Amino acid sequence: MTTTSSRVHNAEACGIEPESRARVLGRRLFGPSVMKRSLNARLVPRLRAIAGSLGPDHRVLDVGTKQAPYRQYFTRCRFDTVDVRPEVQPDFVADVQQLAGAVPVEAYDLVICTEVLEHVEDPRGAIEQIRRVLKPGGILLATTPFIVPYHPDPTDYWRLTPEAWRSILRGWSSAQIQPHGNRPLALWYLLETGWGSPLKLINPLIHYVCRSIRSGRVFLGILVEARR
Repeated sequence: MTTTSSRVHNAEACGIEPESRARVLGRRLFGPSVMKRSLNARLVPRLRAIAGSLGPDHRVLDVGTKQAPYRQYFTRCRFDTVDVRPEVQPDFVADVQQLAGAVPVEAYDLVICTEVLEHVEDPRGAIEQIRRVLKPGGILLATTPFIVPYHPDPTDYWRLTPEAWRSILRGWSSAQIQPHGNRPLALWYLLETGWGSPLKLINPLIHYVCRSIRSGRVFLGILVEARR
């Protein structure tokens, strides 16, 4: 939602050591973190399944899109993007908390909102805005992190629990709230984040070995699928 230099500035303003540019480069060189691997293991199959049911008359909206990484799955339908940053060239420049004022209401069959809501001051209001732009019966796919370091982009407010999600989604037709990750993956994620990129070399192995362990009370994040 903002540039690396902006993230560094916000971290310094809060008295927190900013992420170094070397570490950012290392992340790009060594591949996804176990957080991202754990998330995608749950999210991507659902994206593929939903995409297979959509056709030319359907519309998808990606909120907080950045580089629109999920566009590749939705080649048969219209795929719109929204972001607060005009430099990423979204279809709509808007804050998710004022989404319905910039995006057509009751227009979308699917809204994707991944790793965004922890950065907004009013996640309940943001979800209500998403509900307004969904068609009746439309689907929300959303994710939020839980065990993750402070990461202002440009702000970082919340770590939503399953109970928080159930409260936020009260009034929706249905909702599935699924934690992803587990205690070993959470510990490894904090280690690789704190000690830098070399540990990422064995991220594929760590994720493969630990992925089948149940989440329990310690998990990396939450995947939500809700129907309006």
